[in-house]
Amino acid sequence: MKRISIVLLIANLLANPFAYTANAQKGKKAPKEMTTSDAAIEIWLKGSPSGKVRLFGIWGSYNLPEDSTIADQSGKCVFVKSTPYEPGTYYAVYSDNSYLTVLLDKNQHLYVHSEKGDSVIQKATTNSLECRLFYENLLFESNLNNELNKVKKEKTDATKSQDSLDKIEKKLIEERKAKINSYKTQYPDAFFTKFKIMGQNPELPTPRKPDGSIDTDLQLRLYRQSYWDGYDFSDSRLLRTPVYFNKLTSFMKLYAQTPDSLLLSVQYIMPKTEASREVFKFTANFLAMMFRQSKLMGGEKIYVWLVENYFTYEKAFWSDSTSTFRVQDEARRMKPSLLGAIGGELFCPDTVGQNISLYQMSKRFTVLYMYNPDCELCQKETPKLKKVYDEWKDKGMVVYALNVEHDREKWLAYIDKLGLDWTNVWDPKYQSRYYEKYFMTTTPGIYVLDQNHRIISTHLGADLLPSLFEREMGKQ
Repeated sequence: MKRISIVLLIANLLANPFAYTANAQKGKKAPKEMTTSDAAIEIWLKGSPSGKVRLFGIWGSYNLPEDSTIADQSGKCVFVKSTPYEPGTYYAVYSDNSYLTVLLDKNQHLYVHSEKGDSVIQKATTNSLECRLFYENLLFESNLNNELNKVKKEKTDATKSQDSLDKIEKKLIEERKAKINSYKTQYPDAFFTKFKIMGQNPELPTPRKPDGSIDTDLQLRLYRQSYWDGYDFSDSRLLRTPVYFNKLTSFMKLYAQTPDSLLLSVQYIMPKTEASREVFKFTANFLAMMFRQSKLMGGEKIYVWLVENYFTYEKAFWSDSTSTFRVQDEARRMKPSLLGAIGGELFCPDTVGQNISLYQMSKRFTVLYMYNPDCELCQKETPKLKKVYDEWKDKGMVVYALNVEHDREKWLAYIDKLGLDWTNVWDPKYQSRYYEKYFMTTTPGIYVLDQNHRIISTHLGADLLPSLFEREMGKQ
C-alpha cells in the first residue's frame, strides 16, 4: 500500500507544474506552499546513469550525506522519507558525479526534472515554488553576470566611452536590485526569498576626506557596522544553505588577521547568534574549532575567550557537564601561555643539578624549547633549532631547552650527540610545574619570550624563527 500511495502522490504532484507562474506574472503575491509531514521528492536528471543516487545536505563548509535511493535506466529516482528533511540546500548526486540542486522547505511533495550538463538549470521543470525561484534566479544571475563581465572587459579598452559603460553597468546593477525586490513583493513568505535577501551584502559607503578622496578606514568601519543589518539570526534554516557560513567567514575577513582584531569580530557576532539556539550552537562550535588549533599564531586567545564566555554549564546546552568541564579545563591551562601574556618563571636543574632561572636568561629573544629525545618530530626539529641558534646567539637569542623525558643518561647522550651548547635543563619531579605555565599537548613545543618575558610567539617552527626575530627587531 505504501508503494501505491507514493506513486499516486507523485502523479498528483506532476499534475500542475506551473501552479505559481500565473500569479507571478501578474505581480501578485504567490500562495503559500503547503506543509507536508513526510517527503516524496522525485529527481530526474536525464542522461545520468542508473544506480545509486545520494542526497547530500549542507552544514557549514561540509556536504553531509542525508539519504540515498536508486535511479532507473532513465535517471529518474524518488527520495521517500516518513518525516521531512530539514529545510536547506540539497544535492542529488549520481554515480558519475552529475548532480541536481534542490531547495527544500515545508513542502516536500515535489519533483524536479532537468538534463545532465544543464549547469544553470535552463531546462529544469518543477512544481516546487522554492526550486523554481532558485532556478530562475540562477539563470538570471548567470545572464546578468555575463553582461557585467562584458562591460568590465570593454572598460579596459581606452577607445570606448567610459561614461556610457558606467551607465550600462549601473543599469545592470539596478536590474539585479529590482529582481531581488520583486521576490520580496511577490514571494514574501518563500524560503528562497529569505535565502536570497539574507545573502546580500550592504552597499559599500563612500565617505570622503576633506580633500575629496575616499576615507578607506572609515569606509571599512561603516561597512562592517552595516554588514549584518537586516539579517535574521533567528532563522536556523539558513545554516543548511551556503548563506550563513559564507557570510560569516566573509565578515571575519573584513578584520585584520591578527588575534586581537579577529577577537573583536567574534565578540561582535556572538551575541547576535543567541536569537536562535541552533545558530548559536553552530557559530560557537565552528569558531571554537577554527581557533583551537589555528594556523593563525595566537588564535588560541580567541578560543579561550569563547570557552570562558559561551562554553559554560548555562549556555552550552548541547554538551554534558563532563564535556563542558574538559573544555573549560583545557582553556584554563591554555590561558597562562597565550600570545601576549607574561610567560611564567621556571627553575629547572641543568646537567649538573644547578637550578637555572628562565627569567635570568633574559636576552632580546629567549626560546623555551620543550622536547623529548625519543620524539620523532623533536629529532627533526632540534637540529633546525640548533642551526638557528648558531646564527643568532650573538644577536640576542638564547635557548632554554627543557627535556620533558625522565631518562637522564639518554638525555645527556642526546645533548652530546647533537652538540647542544645552549642551556639544557630537565624537571623529572615536575617541581617547576612547567606544564601549568606553558600549554603543550605534544612535543616539541616552542615559545619565544622577549626581554620583558612577554610571549611573542607560540608553537612556531624553528625555521620560521629568524623571520620573527627580524620583524621584532624592525619594531625598535
